[in-house]
This record gives sequence, C-alpha cells and structure tokens, in this order.
Amino acid sequence: RSRKPVYNELITPRGGGYNLDLADGSKVWLNAGSSLRFPVSFTDSTRHVYLEGEAYFQVSHNGIPFIVSSGALDVRVLGTSFNVQAYPDEQQLVTTLVEGSVRIDFGGKESNPAPGRILSPDDQAVVSIADAAIEVTKVNTSQYTSWIDGKLEFHNEDLDKVMKRLARWYDFEYEFENNEARDYHFSARLDNTVNISTILEMLELTSNVKFELKENTIVVI
Repeated sequence: RSRKPVYNELITPRGGGYNLDLADGSKVWLNAGSSLRFPVSFTDSTRHVYLEGEAYFQVSHNGIPFIVSSGALDVRVLGTSFNVQAYPDEQQLVTTLVEGSVRIDFGGKESNPAPGRILSPDDQAVVSIADAAIEVTKVNTSQYTSWIDGKLEFHNEDLDKVMKRLARWYDFEYEFENNEARDYHFSARLDNTVNISTILEMLELTSNVKFELKENTIVVI
C-alpha cells in the first residue's frame, strides 16, 4: 500500500524567482509571483506537481508520467522541456513545448471539456478559460522561455499585458487613467537588471503613453 506523499510548497514573491531540483532529478525554474507544490519524494505511479503562476520544467525521463496541474489544466509528460504560464489573473493558460512531447488536458467545463491535445516541439497551446478551447500554434520558444535567463520579451503585446508582466517582475502597483492606452502594442527584449524607470521612459518614447507615480502606484495617463 503506497503512503500518501508529503508535499512541500515553494512560493516566489513578485520581483523574485527561484530554481530547484526535484527528488527525481527534474529541474524547475519558478517565475515571479508563482507557487509550486511538489512531493518530498515521488512514491506513486505518477509524478504530480501543482503550479500557480509560471514555471519552466526540464523533466527527467524515468518511465513514470510527470503531471503538472494548474487548476483545470493538466500537462502530462514522460521526459521533456516545457513552459507553463497559469497565473490566476490571466484569462488564458499557455503551455510552450521546447523538446519532447506533452499532452494537454483541460476540464474547465465539466459538461463539455476540451479534447486533449498532443504537442510537438515548438508547439504552443493556448487554453481560453472562458470557453475551454485549446488553440495550438508554432512559435519561437525562446521568446517564452528567455525569462529563466533574466530576459523579458514582448512581441506586439498590448500595454495591459506588458504592465501586468512588468508588475510581477518589479513588484509595483499600476492603474490606467487612459483606458485607450491598454490597446497600445509594444515589442521589446529587456534585461531584468534594467531599472523600471528606464523601461517606462522607453515605452514613452515609442508611443503617446505617459506614466506618473502617484502614492507608490504607476499611473498610465
């Protein structure tokens, strides 16, 4: 009779990050504002971890299935490298496969769950939480995994999403006074050693958007 596994939980604050080795030799990079529950040792017929936020996994191949659960999303692998973005304040769950093979299952709507999808290298699966649909496209995976090397990339992304990611990295609050600015689009490749004020100045130079600091909150005007 297998014993119930004992779980650890690792929580990274906004503005932080962490990498760790699991008991099976798998490696995990945990992004800012994320948490990972994982067993002290893998004793069951599956290796099961629970993610909230974003993490990059390099899973060791030992014949035992490795499952990453994020709410209703399950990512199942044997041995592979992939990135999962599953922040609770996002409307999409994103899985990006670098190498190997993974299966994506999403049971967000119990009456009509999305059919499982098998990903190949360079595939990205975007799960829309609202309608439980899974869309798979080919991507340049380095754009979605460069954060583990201290880089943050934006490729024609709207300012609402840009500010959300920057706020996690630099740990600040923000709000929009200019709601039209939410739809401005930006492309950039940033290093996490760059001061946030420098980044905001760059964004001002490339658009009509302006930023002001009011009571420790960055306001988009």
